[in-house]
Amino acid sequence: MKYLCHKSKGFRSMCWACMLMLLFCCVTFLHPQDLAAQGTQVERNKVSIRWAFGVLKGSENDHELTSVPRNAVLKTGDRFKMMVQLEDDCFVYVLHHDTHDEVALLFPYDVEQFGINAHTGKRYYIPEGDEWFALDEHTGKETVTLIVSPARLAGLEKLLVDYLSSEEWQKADLKRQILDEISVLRRQNRELAAPAERPVTIGGTIRGYGSSMSGGRPDVASIAEAIQSDGPVVRVFTIDHQ
Repeated sequence: MKYLCHKSKGFRSMCWACMLMLLFCCVTFLHPQDLAAQGTQVERNKVSIRWAFGVLKGSENDHELTSVPRNAVLKTGDRFKMMVQLEDDCFVYVLHHDTHDEVALLFPYDVEQFGINAHTGKRYYIPEGDEWFALDEHTGKETVTLIVSPARLAGLEKLLVDYLSSEEWQKADLKRQILDEISVLRRQNRELAAPAERPVTIGGTIRGYGSSMSGGRPDVASIAEAIQSDGPVVRVFTIDHQ
């Protein structure tokens, strides 16, 4: 009997060892797949771009290019330009809300490009080419909103398409919906921004011509910064136009 009891205990020990071995094999073979799936999801949520928003002050022959802060005071005649360069596949929207209470799509350049991914590594200037925006004589508050998302924002896109093709009497309601949609995105971004967004400044202030585009004005890309995040990014630049 003693021998049989000892044999039973040994058998139970062997069973536990086999079970542990099976569990170890399952973890060994399945865990890398789980990690890969999680890694893929993280990559899908990641956004990475280079962004520049510069203002040019001074005369044509003696000017200064500086980055536009989140809250800026600019004057009539100041010229500004933006640049976006994707480093990962993502979707970028740049909107302008002017002193006339009108909303304009600055990037993509038109609504027909909503379904077309911008090319990674390519610099997209806003406005295109050598042109610069200039503040006119209409003073007041203006905003420029940068939205970077790992996925297309179909709801926002539809509102913009409807707004830009609508009759004047329809615009007020659609504009309110667009601004509400941006507010929702901003709230979502604030929940993620503290741990997720990692801006890295690359440029600063450029006097004179510096790195120039054709036309003699400096290249706004020279003051670009890298924006990297594990989720969407929303930045609103408020301009006090004086």
